Amino acid sequence: MLPELRTTRHRPRTARISSRGVTLIELLAASVITVMIAAGVAMLAATVRNAHEFSQTSSEIVQHGRVCLERIERAMRRAHASEAFPGIISIAAVDGAYLFPDTAVVWDPPGGTPADAAGLPRVGELTVFCPSPSAPNQLLEITLPGDNSTVPSLDDEQGWVALLASFKNGPSATRHELTSLLRVSSSSSGSRGNLRFETRLRPSTEALQGYRNSDVASQTYLNWRQLGWPQDLYSRKTGLRQVWCRIELQLTEDATSADAALFPLLDSVALYYVISR
Repeated sequence: MLPELRTTRHRPRTARISSRGVTLIELLAASVITVMIAAGVAMLAATVRNAHEFSQTSSEIVQHGRVCLERIERAMRRAHASEAFPGIISIAAVDGAYLFPDTAVVWDPPGGTPADAAGLPRVGELTVFCPSPSAPNQLLEITLPGDNSTVPSLDDEQGWVALLASFKNGPSATRHELTSLLRVSSSSSGSRGNLRFETRLRPSTEALQGYRNSDVASQTYLNWRQLGWPQDLYSRKTGLRQVWCRIELQLTEDATSADAALFPLLDSVALYYVISR
């Protein structure tokens, strides 16, 4: 007879889990990390917002400049030119010891047909681009429609001063504002808009007059070809003269602040017309 086997039942031991709380140091460390993360996110959001605002403002200012340049270029490319008036001229204002060529006069006849194609334009055929005399941060396009009087000759400085005054301040002038974001700088006579037109003639007026005023015997074809024709475009009887105009605009978000961001825009236009020997 086999002996009886006894089995022993073992009761499972219950593990005791410690339930201690978070210490003050751990709580402070977690708080510091949370604050640092929140500050970093806030700084990133502010940077993104400032970058977006700057980019949007810059785009608007550059768009203003492009519209202005396109408007000026369009008038200059349509310009009519003759030996008496080269189509585009730049007139500088004297301010102390400095010259500010901030006014461009363009011969842009309505309909494209001038009253006197070989002579001087009529006042109503001119378009003037310049800063506003009362608000130098504004760039204006000015015309005097219906005025059939002839403009002064180019060497009549006082006549042009009086004519430009009638464009800028006359009651019958038509003025269109192209932009009000023109940067303003201080000068000895007050404030001036930062706008510049630089024109150049090839051959120059001095070279052409020197050739024509010289002795007839010395007016040879060799002297004619040495007048500096652009791209050597000339013949024995005629030559292609170039009028080149460089345009510089300085625009800014706040014309009254010297610390505002500056946006310079540059462009140029070339006009050609035939002159005879």
